[in-house]
Amino acid sequence: PEPPEEGFDFEHAPLPEWARADIGRFLEGDGSPLSYFQASIFTRELKEMGAIWHGCTWATHKVLTDASDIAGKGWEWLEATPLEWLPTVWRDGGGRWRVSFHTHSGLGRERILGHSDIYTAGYHFEEDPTEIALGEGGYIF
Repeated sequence: PEPPEEGFDFEHAPLPEWARADIGRFLEGDGSPLSYFQASIFTRELKEMGAIWHGCTWATHKVLTDASDIAGKGWEWLEATPLEWLPTVWRDGGGRWRVSFHTHSGLGRERILGHSDIYTAGYHFEEDPTEIALGEGGYIF
C-alpha cells in the first residue's frame, strides 16, 4: 500500500495487505524463560526485515550484559544506573511473563535504553522502552 501523505514515519511503515503486525500471534515457543527473551529479540528483528537506511532503528541496538559494555562514554543518566545488566525474564503476580533488558544505540545520539516487555497472550507482548542514559555524539544514516 501507499504510505499516507502526512504523518508517515519509518518506524510504522504500512504493511502489505497479506502481512500481519501481530507477529507474536504466530510464534510457538516451549514456554521457557529463554523462549520469551528470544521472542522479544526475534520480533524486533523481524519488524525490520528488508529495511535499509532510514527504515532501520532496532538494527542499531546492541544488547548490553555488563557495565563494561558502555564504559568510558561520559553518560548523562536520566534514570538510576542499572544494578543488573543481564537480560531478566520472570512471571509477575498476575502470571504474565516479563522480559527486561538493556541496549545501546548510537543512532541519532548515543543512548542506553531499558526495555520492559509484558507478554499478554502467548508470545504477543507490549513494548515499553525507556531512555535511561544519553551519551556524547551519535550517527545518522
